[in-house]
Amino acid sequence: MNIQKFDLNLLRVFDALMTARNVSLAGARIGLSQPSVSNALARLRALGDDPLFGRTSRGVQPTTYAEELALPVRQALSLVTSALQTSNRFDPATARRRFTLVLSDIGEAIFVPPLIKEVRRSAPGVDVRILQLPRDEIPAALETGLVDLAIGRLADVLRGHFSQRLFADSYVCVMRKDHPLARHKRLSSHTYEAAAHVVAAPPNYRETQLEHALVEKRLKRRVQLQVPHYFVIPRILRETDLIATLPERVIKTLADPAQFKVFRPPVEIGRVEVHQFWHSRFHHDAGNRWLRSIFARHFPGSAF
Repeated sequence: MNIQKFDLNLLRVFDALMTARNVSLAGARIGLSQPSVSNALARLRALGDDPLFGRTSRGVQPTTYAEELALPVRQALSLVTSALQTSNRFDPATARRRFTLVLSDIGEAIFVPPLIKEVRRSAPGVDVRILQLPRDEIPAALETGLVDLAIGRLADVLRGHFSQRLFADSYVCVMRKDHPLARHKRLSSHTYEAAAHVVAAPPNYRETQLEHALVEKRLKRRVQLQVPHYFVIPRILRETDLIATLPERVIKTLADPAQFKVFRPPVEIGRVEVHQFWHSRFHHDAGNRWLRSIFARHFPGSAF
């Protein structure tokens, strides 16, 4: 028998006949008509070079060869059914799986605490790994499954991927409460340009939205300090006369906003759109769906 040309659906017919011992009843069990079952049986007989079933007063009865095949065929069908069910089932309470996410440093502060809280509560066997990758490596990492989910402002490098907006945020200008500029009611363009700024520029990060808005309005800012991470900015602001322009959620996540004076920027910058991204290969993966649902519940697409 050439297994490469064997129609595995014939095994379902064989197993149904072994159980029902009647062509019509066997067809009813697997959703086939009587002629279809008869045709499948004829093909099985030709492939196996054995009658397999013979007509009797008690319906069709298996031959000795068919009896020998019955248990291996039933086991094979059970194995395939189990494998198909397992591949699309995820029970957080019993799962043993590691999920990998791509996040920036501020993304870690925003997204990891609610994720780990949920994992500790409902999925004790789940492990989490956080990576920071060059932007141009993220698409391949999602496609191969090296990374399950990427979260951030990544629409430019992840076109064509599935995505879901988690929140929209506004830019604000931040300084210490007793900063010389804090007495102003608003921050003018002239004052903004005259101030000394601190900027967070994480590796592989491009702040196009803010920079484009400043260029469009012909505003220049003096960046006196550039750091690779957001975490240090609140302390720098508290201890210096530097100011920072950053998404509002950053300062609310990393520090007590009451410690700072917050202004609207002197130009319209637009809102920050943060999404979670995943590859189409894993769109229906039950574990990936569970992971995405955690962030969707905690950040339901609304503003901060």
